[in-house]
Amino acid sequence: MLISQAFTSYAQDVIAFKGQSFKTEENHYTAARSLISFVNDIAIEDLSFHQIRDWKLYLDAKCSLATARNYVIKLRVVLSHFKSQGLAVLDPETIPVPKRADKVPSYLSKEEVAQCISATRRLKNKCVIACLYASGVRVSELCSLNQGDIHDGRFTVVGKGGRARLCFLDLRATTLLDAYLSQREDNNPALFLNDHGTRITPGCIQETFKSVRKQLGLNVHPHTLRHSFATNLLETNTNLYHVSQMLGHRQLNTTAAYLHVVDSNLQAVYEAHHTV
Repeated sequence: MLISQAFTSYAQDVIAFKGQSFKTEENHYTAARSLISFVNDIAIEDLSFHQIRDWKLYLDAKCSLATARNYVIKLRVVLSHFKSQGLAVLDPETIPVPKRADKVPSYLSKEEVAQCISATRRLKNKCVIACLYASGVRVSELCSLNQGDIHDGRFTVVGKGGRARLCFLDLRATTLLDAYLSQREDNNPALFLNDHGTRITPGCIQETFKSVRKQLGLNVHPHTLRHSFATNLLETNTNLYHVSQMLGHRQLNTTAAYLHVVDSNLQAVYEAHHTV
């Protein structure tokens, strides 16, 4: 079986069956193209450890650590799938997974979030920014919401991996949302509409943030507000588990990345014991 056939078969049999996202499938095929361009479209049974090692070294020179890690993981799951079916492929356990680099999330202060809301004149854009910060949802999750999903400042989204979670809106976001919806005269169920009267897309929201960045000089993106949401909660000593649940993280160590920027207790220990 050729490498291309193996990746296609895996996508059809596993990715589609699990109902994984378009982004997952896209990354899957991108990894396949990278591997094939390096070793050619050979039989996957002939793929050797040394070829994979050389491909990994090539990725290290050309891509970010996160991309190289992602590509290697994609290959490992494909090999594991076909090994379980009795195909004589390289044992995926012999392929080390590159370590994940520590990354400190960028975030905004509460005051900077308020500046972003004030920076845009359109009520819809103010509402989008306020809702992203209040709830911590991903931009794609916000775009998929309908008006009927919001009940008393709370709603449920289905995030990555099909995991449902409860989300909330604060008073500012609720007030802006009520004002925005009261101006609507359409029958579209979508919570937010674009200028053409159809459901808003992540691209539309990215354009809003592009304008805010230009006006304020802040490095703010939709996902920055998700980071800011988490950071704000942890700064006020919210339990890490609860923050993880509100973000929809599968593992606590994903949420723990935010502790690097908010661990005031660690700073207090340092200031109490460090001497010069």
